[in-house]
Amino acid sequence: MKFNRVAAATAGAALLVGTLAVGAVPAGATQQDGRTAMSCYGDAKSFTKYQGDVSYPVPATGNYLTTTSSCSDINVRTGWDVFVRVCFVRTGCQADWKRTEGGEWLVVATNVRDGAQYYLNFITKDLITGGYAA
Repeated sequence: MKFNRVAAATAGAALLVGTLAVGAVPAGATQQDGRTAMSCYGDAKSFTKYQGDVSYPVPATGNYLTTTSSCSDINVRTGWDVFVRVCFVRTGCQADWKRTEGGEWLVVATNVRDGAQYYLNFITKDLITGGYAA
């Protein structure tokens, strides 16, 4: 009888933990219109910043990135630590550079309106690859 109570308690705890994990939103991510950050990151796109001058923009071709309704923030993930900031076409670049942690998502701009045009600005001459979600 004691075994059954322990088994039932363990199963109940596992169910509770599983239920909490499903509704969890990753740290640094926001929730908007019932969508979790997972859908935001699910729409992420990749980028490559080629070697070149310091403070090199992405994309480098003169085209701009555009925010969507998938995310309320602009998020960046790089393969290693590097400094980045967002530059908006209408209002200019952020004053503060933010340091990415390799392999982790970083929110670089919050509460951004849908359809805002921007580019990412990196303060390195090195080749950088990663992803962005906005």
